[in-house]
Formats: sequence, C-alpha cells, structure tokens
Amino acid sequence: MQTYATRTPPANPPAAYEADSLRFTLRGIFRSWPIILIAAIVAVGAAIAYSASRPTTYQASSSLLFNDAAFQQAVAGGYSPVDAQRRLRTSADVLRLPAVAQQARSDLRDQPGFHPAGSSVKTQFSLDSNTMRIVATGRDPQSPALLANATVSAFLAYRKQMSANALNEARGVLRQQIKSAPTKTERRSLVAKRNNLDAMKALGDQDIQVSQKASAPAAAASKDTRRNALIALVLGLLVGVAISLFRVQEPAPPLHDPWTDGAPPSGPS
Repeated sequence: MQTYATRTPPANPPAAYEADSLRFTLRGIFRSWPIILIAAIVAVGAAIAYSASRPTTYQASSSLLFNDAAFQQAVAGGYSPVDAQRRLRTSADVLRLPAVAQQARSDLRDQPGFHPAGSSVKTQFSLDSNTMRIVATGRDPQSPALLANATVSAFLAYRKQMSANALNEARGVLRQQIKSAPTKTERRSLVAKRNNLDAMKALGDQDIQVSQKASAPAAAASKDTRRNALIALVLGLLVGVAISLFRVQEPAPPLHDPWTDGAPPSGPS
C-alpha cells in the first residue's frame, strides 16, 4: 500500500498574492510619475489659459434691509409673528420674476452708460440676518451699478403695486360688510378697520428699505484663477494615475496546488 506524507499548506496564499499585487501596482504608479506630472501640468495650464481668456467682468451690489418692527401690530392689534426666513426667500423669488427684470431694463432703456449685453442680476442673503444683496454683473464699470439700483427700484415698485391691489380688494370686502351691517356698533367697527387699511399699507411698504445703493465704477470681478488651477491640478493628478494604472501589468496568480486544498493527489493505492 502506497502512502503519502502529509504536507502543510502555505498560510493565506490569497492574501499574500493580494499584497504582492498591491505592491506591484504602487511600484508601477511611482515609475509612471512623469506621465502623472505631465497630466497635472497640462491640466493646470489649460485652466489658467481658460481663466485668462475670459473677458473681464464687473460687479456692483445694492442692499435691502428687512425691518422687524411690529408697527402693524400697534395699528391693527393682536400678535402676528413674521417668519423672517420665509420673507427673505419670498423676496428673492420676487426679485427673480421676469416682470421685475423687464421693468428694470425698461427703466434703463434710455439711461446713458448702460449696456445690457452680458449683464445679469442675482441675490445673496443669509438666513441669520435681515439683509439681502442684489448683485449685478456687467462688462463695463458703469452698467452693474445702474442695473442693481434699477432692479431694487423695480422690486419695491412691484411690491407696492401688489400691496395696493390687495388693499383695494380688502376695501371692497369691507364696503359690502359696512352696507350690510345690522347695527351701528358693528358698522362703526368695520369703518374703523377700513380706516386702518391705509395706515397698515403705508407701514407695510416700509418693511423693506434700501440700506445701500450700488455705486459706480464697479470693481472687477475675480476670475477664480487660483481655484480653477487647484481643481485642475487635482483632476490632472487623477487622470495621470488612471493612465499609469492602465499601463501596469499585474503579476499572474500562482498556479493551483492541490495540496493547498488539504487533499492528496489521486494515485495508486
């Protein structure tokens, strides 16, 4: 009878192969450092060239102040808390309405020194404060300030018009209630409410005020050359590493050894 001596299989052969493969991959990446460096230099150079080729733009901003004084409560009575965050978001949405933009550009149509080409407006605000900035961008130092101030004026005018429409509707409702009031006491109460409408509208129109107007000439806007170059550097390094990984040829896995499975090879007994 033929017997076979037992053989101790190697410890953790897959783990050893993975460690060798990782070392081989890292060695291949380090050897490809010229490719990684060239990719990073090309990416940074392209980002700098792109930033330099962009036309110079200018920015100016106006500021709006949202008052929290409870004047309406003193006139109308009662307590009506104001959600400051919701008011800021709502005002930002109104500022972006096409009607406000059209009114602002219409007011600037005959304004000397305004060039509408390439000009734009955006809002900036923080939920921790009661101020909002209207930032205008243009291709010359004069247009941004004109556009920012015109946008603020158009926004306030639009808001007052909406308030006037609501006031007229409230007056109509109170007028009908006064006519149909059953007693003099109730009629006098409704007349007092109607008289308070004008005061409440005047106070409401002052809830938002211009705290600072934009001034010309506007300052040149940053082209973010450093930020673009930093982002391009990171992307270039990643591309270089990816290229080097494609060039790395991993070592072949070890051949299958039946002894590693713990069973002797078949043979005559």
